[in-house]
Formats: sequence, C-alpha cells, structure tokens
Amino acid sequence: MLSSTLPFDHEDDKEVARKTIYEEVTFGHYTWHSEISKEARDLVAKLLTKNRLERIKLEQVLEHPWIGGGGIVELRRKSSGDRLLQFMAYTNTDANAIQHHSPR
Repeated sequence: MLSSTLPFDHEDDKEVARKTIYEEVTFGHYTWHSEISKEARDLVAKLLTKNRLERIKLEQVLEHPWIGGGGIVELRRKSSGDRLLQFMAYTNTDANAIQHHSPR
C-alpha cells in the first residue's frame, strides 16, 4: 500500500508464494527509495521478518518512530485545516516526493 508495488512480484503465482515464504524483502523497486521514508521502510522490513521470534512485537510497532515517534502523529496533529498536510499525514507521503513530482 505504501509503494503501490508488491514486495514480491512474478508472473507465476507459485513463484510469488515461494518468494513470500523463503526470500527476504529487498525493497528493490525505486519507489521504495524515492517516495517512502526510511522509517516506513524500516518498520515494513521488521514486520516482514521471516523468523517470528525475531519479528517486531506489537508494543514495538506502536513505539516505532514511523508510528508513534512524532512522524505521523505529529503531522496529523498539525494538519487540521490544511488539505495537503492532511493528505500527507494519512497517506504517509513524503513532502519531498510531493515537491519533486509537483507540476509547479
């Protein structure tokens, strides 16, 4: 949902399933590096850790910088009345990416 790309993609569904189970996420698509924040990539990587014992716990998710460390929460707090800030806060869009792709 963040990047509009799947973490594992292939024409063959069986290959997608195999990659999902056995391969680590690499964030290879350029969108992950140009439009998704480092904090968001970090959280997604921790959520997709294959070993359940090493995977991030719910309490850690809630304390993660991307969720509760000021990023989204602070932006949502500031966004009342400003439609662009509201969009960014609720879609976690990077302001630099918006400026880069803006026609103005």
